[in-house]
Amino acid sequence: MISGPHIVTIEEQFEAFFVWNWAREKELVPARGNRLQHFSRRPQMNAPRLGVDPAAIENGESSSYAYTCANIRNDTFIVAAAYHGFLEHCAWIKPNSKKAGALQTAYVYPALDTRNYPICHSEPPPADSGKCYSSLEFIPMSSVEACEIGEYSLINLSLDYFACHRRPKAQEGEIEITPQAYAELRENPHHILRLGFGASVATHAKNGRYFLSFYDFEHPVWERWIPSLEEIPDLIKAFFETHHQSISSASVVTLTRSVKSGHTPATHIDVIETCLRKELACLEGAKNFHVEELR
Repeated sequence: MISGPHIVTIEEQFEAFFVWNWAREKELVPARGNRLQHFSRRPQMNAPRLGVDPAAIENGESSSYAYTCANIRNDTFIVAAAYHGFLEHCAWIKPNSKKAGALQTAYVYPALDTRNYPICHSEPPPADSGKCYSSLEFIPMSSVEACEIGEYSLINLSLDYFACHRRPKAQEGEIEITPQAYAELRENPHHILRLGFGASVATHAKNGRYFLSFYDFEHPVWERWIPSLEEIPDLIKAFFETHHQSISSASVVTLTRSVKSGHTPATHIDVIETCLRKELACLEGAKNFHVEELR
């Protein structure tokens, strides 16, 4: 029986970190030195801020879903995997990109004495520093070029590749807080949230309940692109015609819905997923999962 890719649907990008650890434990991929094709409108190459020492990977703690939720964000999962030594190369394929960018190597090691705060550096640490580090090759490239550079064990396909909002809804929202927290935020001009976030946070009361609202004024660098629903089938068919070989030869493929974060339009997700499933059904030996089944 032909062994095809393990295809795992995840809700948001950060969950790929958990799936990769699951695949490592199942010996579907090597423990170190993997290569990733990242199909998305966003590079997601920020460094993580970890709540526990990364040495936790040695005792299995970082393999848990709880560790992923507590430590990994949508924009840090790639560098976090590199810091753990799991990734050594990432090709970022952005839609409509015409040519490859320059190959870059990021050296990931702590900025301070603690290992919990790694950052990306352009050079490795001095030989006499005693610091451990990991390196990650990163290259932006076009869809056509991505087919010409050999096999990748990992593929992450964010469905915002086919339709994407300009501003994610996750950058604004509201949470309920206690009356005590409300009073302190209103009365303390030096509250840490005011100092750190200024006008991007506000409080209000409604019907005897208290709320903190937050808003991010920064503008994302990726563009808004929402095709008509009628265009989606042809877009996905063309994608698979180009990338069928790399997807069928990968060990693990993560399909990131990106709806909860607001990147993939909710109006388009059903059509995108239906068309994707139709194409994926043609992959011989493929096994399909949802991240909930792996937890």
